[in-house]
Amino acid sequence: VCDSIDLKIIGELFHTYILAEGKQGMWLIDKHAAHERQIYNQLKSSGIESMAQYLFTPKMVVLSRTEKQTVLDNEELFRSIGFDTADFGGMSIVVRSAPNYIEFDDIPAVLSELAGKIIEHKSADVDLFDALLKSVACKSAIKAGMNSDIRELVKIAQAVLTSPDLKSCPHGRPTAIELTKQQIENMIK
Repeated sequence: VCDSIDLKIIGELFHTYILAEGKQGMWLIDKHAAHERQIYNQLKSSGIESMAQYLFTPKMVVLSRTEKQTVLDNEELFRSIGFDTADFGGMSIVVRSAPNYIEFDDIPAVLSELAGKIIEHKSADVDLFDALLKSVACKSAIKAGMNSDIRELVKIAQAVLTSPDLKSCPHGRPTAIELTKQQIENMIK
């Protein structure tokens, strides 16, 4: 983490990485991973009580037979993180409420992912709330390949380089790497 915020944004590489010059060298910041960590930290600190919102239009979700059964068998667990679901026959469920940070169109993918986590662990002991936060943060974050405004790039870079809790995304990938001036000079010879 940068000891001071004396930072010059050079630009963006591949619409994915922020290039920044600091006092000691160059920073390469993964804008998706950094933004994802910021959102995850905000969600984690906001608590579960503000998570659920009833949907104006219930969402019909088609899942695999196993995923559907997992959601129905763990209805209380899903309710505890903001989902109100019911069997709709066949391989469908109806979702009447969802965590308020999830986009309407992302509900099927999030339910499928969370059911998959329970299936993978072969129990509901998985920290579903944490898995939900990670999923929501990932889906809400700036995506690689998206154009970003320079103000957005500056804000992300400053946050990453001044906050020790933003060193990695929720999945463990680094948010930034530094190449010192000396390392660059050694590489170029």
